[in-house]
Amino acid sequence: MKKLVLLLSLTLLTACQPEHSLTKSVVDDTVEEIAGGTKVTRFDSLGKHMAHIFVPATKTVCTGTIIAPNLILTAAHCISNPGYPLEIGFGLDWHDGNMEIRAGRAVIKHSGFAGAQSNFDRDDIALISFSGSLPDGFKPAPLVKDTTYTKENGTFTAFGYGSTTGMDGIGNSTGRLRKVPMTIFSVFSNKKVFASKHLSGKGVCFGDSGGAAFVKIKGVYHLMGVIGGVYWSQRPKDQCSAYSYYLSIPYYLPWIREKSLQLR
Repeated sequence: MKKLVLLLSLTLLTACQPEHSLTKSVVDDTVEEIAGGTKVTRFDSLGKHMAHIFVPATKTVCTGTIIAPNLILTAAHCISNPGYPLEIGFGLDWHDGNMEIRAGRAVIKHSGFAGAQSNFDRDDIALISFSGSLPDGFKPAPLVKDTTYTKENGTFTAFGYGSTTGMDGIGNSTGRLRKVPMTIFSVFSNKKVFASKHLSGKGVCFGDSGGAAFVKIKGVYHLMGVIGGVYWSQRPKDQCSAYSYYLSIPYYLPWIREKSLQLR
């Protein structure tokens, strides 16, 4: 197993996006998507598992995955205050005004989450229930039940509504669903977390927190991880160019099942 000594010395960045990146005028479609990936189109069935999370009080964006008809799985740090209203959007692009919006109803954050401290035992995972039903065509994602696919050099596809760049912490194009192929660099000994290098400029960035890592199993894509955040790059102008970490679904599956029952 690779040792992430280097990562331990890096500063963890939460991947929620600051207010200025929600201004529609900053969208720049000339840059590569989700840091080197591609836009998700209406023909991509995995887009029907995803949700855009907007917190009006803080003007921040995160990503979530539908895991039940009224439940979204995301990162705990996306919910800075459980009392803040949430807008859950279903669609490909927040900027085009065509997302169907549902109001967040209740939130459960993992009891082990104590804030955005820089360690790998912070249980950065949460559930959100919302009012109303799923829009037509949207559906829950199946979950990976064991660790067979969570292994070094295993591949997955990351999905998120985040920025295309971490340049100076500003970022562009938050609010558009994108995807990027990734490879697992290391699985941590605590079994909670796996990490990926951002090779050739490909990776997740601000606003992708809470998003999905999907793996294909017998022809069907399953959710294997929740995007937790990115590690501060040694490159001073691009904070999203080094590594990212993901919460392992198999490890948290008992918690997800227990807390889902409380919110339904």
